[in-house]
Order: sequence, then C-alpha cells, then structure tokens
Amino acid sequence: MRLFEIQPGGGREVHQHPEDHLIYILNGEAEFSNDKGVKFIAGKDNVIYIPPNKHHGIRNTNEKPFIFICIIPYLE
Repeated sequence: MRLFEIQPGGGREVHQHPEDHLIYILNGEAEFSNDKGVKFIAGKDNVIYIPPNKHHGIRNTNEKPFIFICIIPYLE
C-alpha cells in the first residue's frame, strides 16, 4: 500500500504493470486515461480497479493536490 500525491499539472504518462492495483482517492480530482484514448475524471472517495498489464495514465487537471492510496499485491 502506498500514498501518492500529484500536484496540479502533474501526473504519470500511460504505462502498465504486471500486477493489478486498486486506487482509493482521498482528495482532489484527476483525469485517468488508457492507450486507446479513453479518458474519465475521478475524484474524492472514488475507487478504481486497474487489472494486470492494462495501460493507464493519471493527470491532475485540478487546482488542488490529487491524493490517493494505491494498493498493489506483492509479486515475487
């Protein structure tokens, strides 16, 4: 489990991981996207599940910090 904070205008380009992960948003809003150009906005108290090897990116398009908990299983 990790806590992330993305400042306004910041984010992570589309990428992928071998593990699935669950995101719980504590504060702010951000735009989530995938490699096919699909985008949506998620905000406080939303939960997002990202399956293994699925492309995803996050961009804070809001004026407040985007803060979330990301739960990722341990893979050997």
